[in-house]
Amino acid sequence: FLVGHKYLDTRYIESYTMTNDISSIDIKRGVWMQPLSESTYLVLLALTKEPLHGYGIIKKIEQYSDGEIVLAPGTLYGVLTNLQKQKLIELVTAEKESRQKKIYQHTNEGHTSFSLEYERIKKMLTISNDILKGAKQDEID
Repeated sequence: FLVGHKYLDTRYIESYTMTNDISSIDIKRGVWMQPLSESTYLVLLALTKEPLHGYGIIKKIEQYSDGEIVLAPGTLYGVLTNLQKQKLIELVTAEKESRQKKIYQHTNEGHTSFSLEYERIKKMLTISNDILKGAKQDEID
């Protein structure tokens, strides 16, 4: 059933939820929204509180994961390029120093995509916990 719809950056986004199913179907920019990759999710997570440059994103992810996840620079810059093409992040400024530090932030659409993915992951974890703890019994027809 239809949960809601709204205009966001002149693009129509419709969100549908299938009840009693772990999947959430979202139509975004006229195509099915695929789940975000782990590295894409982590980059968007790192940018939730403040705009950051590439190295800052790497360090923030490392900090959030207590050092367990370290994104390689090549992976990061591939993700950043893809996120910019999808208009999920934008360049805020490029500092002029010996090297240019490009600072990135979420767009409204990027924040929405991150929030939808966060809710999808939470729902999957809730269902998994219920099943593993025995709260949900398998029904056999």
